Amino acid sequence: CYIEFGGLLRNLGHYEESLLILQKALRIVAATKGCDHLDYASTLVNLANLLRMMERNEESERLFLKAKTIFEEKKATKLVQYASLCNNLGLLYQQMGRDYEAIPLHQICLSIFRSDSEHAILYGVTLNNLVEPYKHTGQRDKAVDCLKQSISIFRKHIHRAVLLYANALNNLGIIYYEDGEYQKALDCFKIALDTSKKKLGTQSEAYIYSKRNYEQALSRFQQQACNDGCKKEFLQC
Repeated sequence: CYIEFGGLLRNLGHYEESLLILQKALRIVAATKGCDHLDYASTLVNLANLLRMMERNEESERLFLKAKTIFEEKKATKLVQYASLCNNLGLLYQQMGRDYEAIPLHQICLSIFRSDSEHAILYGVTLNNLVEPYKHTGQRDKAVDCLKQSISIFRKHIHRAVLLYANALNNLGIIYYEDGEYQKALDCFKIALDTSKKKLGTQSEAYIYSKRNYEQALSRFQQQACNDGCKKEFLQC
């Protein structure tokens, strides 16, 4: 009860109140089940994730690692709760600029979610989480591959993953845009634009964001086409 209430307060942005509730929950679990119980580890993860969102990074890391040790000692590394731990610890390391340490943690999540079709959307989300670490460590092709895989997954579950689908398309389009591949970027942004318009409406943030990306890419594409045309005419003179 305390954990759920603390999580609700966290999601509403009431971090300080959530912190007090989750700290109380941790004390209760410690007293009733012990500090080596998986419920204690799961509560640590909830508290550590809150601290991550509060940007209290060192405290957050300490609690994540403590929980990780409990899961590993209990040989419970195939559980969804362990995947959640690794995912959030990976996000923490990204937040701290430690992308090389984030990558293997997200890969652990993939290995857990891959074996269960019920977690297909979570698998796609984890693929998305790998995109920025791959980009920041110079592994652009892996980032693109992760996005293509996640787009395929979200397309199959479009009724539950419209925002995720549009977001992944926009992220892929941004990579192409940054690489100067404006036609590929336009293709991604157009699908995101059409999908968000159809499923979410023209007032949705997803539609507005996709529209802005599409218009910016179109401007660059037209400018590039104009420059190429001028260059061709110059060479023919």
